[in-house]
Amino acid sequence: MSDSRRFLSALGVLAVPVMMQSLLSQAIGAADTLMLSAVGQDQLSAVSLANQLFFVLNLFFTGLTGSTAIMLSQYMGRKDDVRVRRIFTMACMTSECVCAVFALAAVFAAPAVMRLLTNEAVLIAEGSAYLRLVGISYLFMGISQIYLVLLKSRQESHRSMMIGVMTLVLNLILNAVFIFGLFSAPKLGTRGVAIATCIARACELLACIADMKLRKRNVICRQFEAALFRDFARICGPLTVQGFVWGGAMAVISAIMGHLGSDVVAAHAVAAVVQNIATVASFGLAEAGSILLGKSLGAGEFERAKADSRLLVIASVIFGIIGCVVMLLCEGIVIRAVTLTPQAQRCLGVMYKMLAANSVFAAITYTMLCGVFPAGGDTRYGLILDGCVMWSLVALGSVAAFVLKLDPVIVFAVLSVDELTKTPLVLLRYKKGTWIRNITRG
Repeated sequence: MSDSRRFLSALGVLAVPVMMQSLLSQAIGAADTLMLSAVGQDQLSAVSLANQLFFVLNLFFTGLTGSTAIMLSQYMGRKDDVRVRRIFTMACMTSECVCAVFALAAVFAAPAVMRLLTNEAVLIAEGSAYLRLVGISYLFMGISQIYLVLLKSRQESHRSMMIGVMTLVLNLILNAVFIFGLFSAPKLGTRGVAIATCIARACELLACIADMKLRKRNVICRQFEAALFRDFARICGPLTVQGFVWGGAMAVISAIMGHLGSDVVAAHAVAAVVQNIATVASFGLAEAGSILLGKSLGAGEFERAKADSRLLVIASVIFGIIGCVVMLLCEGIVIRAVTLTPQAQRCLGVMYKMLAANSVFAAITYTMLCGVFPAGGDTRYGLILDGCVMWSLVALGSVAAFVLKLDPVIVFAVLSVDELTKTPLVLLRYKKGTWIRNITRG
């Protein structure tokens, strides 16, 4: 088998399970929303607001799991099992410490957290009841999410997918049981959603422990290596901050859109959901590509990493175009499936086409910033680029919306050129080859 076929085969084996799990997660998330909406609008709104705490925690997880995968893949390429175990242990300890802080805030300061998000008493009460219970699940995630990264780094993403799918399906079933009181269970509303999440996350952790025991894996190392921890922090820090920079910019963009009227918000919500599904392949390619390139770089095979990265970029362009075409083909179906005002439909038609075209550039930039560059430990560039581009567009969008008072569609266009702006910059960075580095210690 040629090197190209070898890489593409390994990429498919790693990426497809990640894509399938992401698609299932999106579908189950939509089903959960529908079930909770049947209970009441206040309950749906309260859970949505309360989950902003988890959104912040998830931004941290994005940086931590990404940096863990980078370090693990490079040291696996070097075949340094001792440091692989040390990295896994450091990641688990870091994850648990941060998750403990969020769990304490959720369990013991739920009303204070909710008051930061809303001033409506009924939402504060419902959201607080939900947070006090769901906060416990954060502690289970602290270990399980790191173990799932270890499985992916070992190129066993099918096992990670099986555990992830089991968790998602169990959560969906338990939500239905506790929301609607099936099988003689009590109807618990928002509390039922929290209990279902805790049980599902606990089962996920047990599944990870069972997998580790059945395979007799020794993944814990009690020896601490300060230099290795500094390397870990140097890579993890920029990735984590980048997540918060990006998340903060997206929150402000949502706020700007929210001030443009309900028609704009509704149109954007519909188009964004479709785009998330159409670009799910990019996330799988970036995650799988980062692991495979990291192993080659850790083994010192720079030319192979360079050749494989070209295939990864080509694959990202192809899947980006496929996502764009799929969105355009489904436009009529989507517009007919939703009930919107004439003004909202007009906005949706324009926004939809913009996001469809944007999906091609998003596939390239995401693969570069979350796959190719981090594989060699180049995590600062993504932080700088997102910080400059995203927040510059936030400033321009604010001026367009509130000073110049331009048409909402034009404001949306200004806010949506981030991927188009970043694409030539990431391609230029890629051609320089500064990301091609072995970050392992001798």
